Amino acid sequence: MGGIESAIAGASVVIFAATASARGDPRLVDNLGLEATAKACIAAGVERLVVVSGAGVTKRESQAYKFLNLFGRRMDEKVAGEQAVRRLFAVAPAHQDYTIVRPSGLLSDREPLGAAGLELNQGDENAGFICRADVAAVCIECAFSPAAAHASFECYIQGTATATQNLRVSAILSNPTAAEVVKFVMREESRSSAPVITGREMRASEFPALFSKLQQDKPRRT
Repeated sequence: MGGIESAIAGASVVIFAATASARGDPRLVDNLGLEATAKACIAAGVERLVVVSGAGVTKRESQAYKFLNLFGRRMDEKVAGEQAVRRLFAVAPAHQDYTIVRPSGLLSDREPLGAAGLELNQGDENAGFICRADVAAVCIECAFSPAAAHASFECYIQGTATATQNLRVSAILSNPTAAEVVKFVMREESRSSAPVITGREMRASEFPALFSKLQQDKPRRT
């Protein structure tokens, strides 16, 4: 067996959290690498593929999208990878599915909040900050949630949401010093961008309830 096939052999859940390094090739990792992983999961009978993508991947005119796309068209490749997963699982056996998680503003220097401190949203309209440990918890919990099958959603700390359409580069940087430098160099406005009220804001004290109102990207197959 090849590399991917060997890595997922016998697994019921696979979490794809890879992304190209700053000097890497996003097409090979975020797009073709993800597509190859999805194909391998389907062939191996994996029940759930969880993909860690990113908020704002559909907002081509935002500052954040344009900035990140300078590095090997990173955002374009993430979108292509997401689309490949949806296309492949649309014709996969009915017991196999995926979940796409879109975090942003990853924080490493604070304690996780758990389900009660997070908000989910859908439609790629809002982004916010979130602890890396909380992203990991979301990925693990949604992997076993029937409600999260064939769904894509954004996750962030309650009260940190900002509109992805107007997402500034400084808003996606977890390092405060780097964020301030970017604000100065790019002459970003100091005021924050208010979140979009989507009607899909989801809050709950436990993960199962947090996922319970997710809408599928496509209707569930029977």
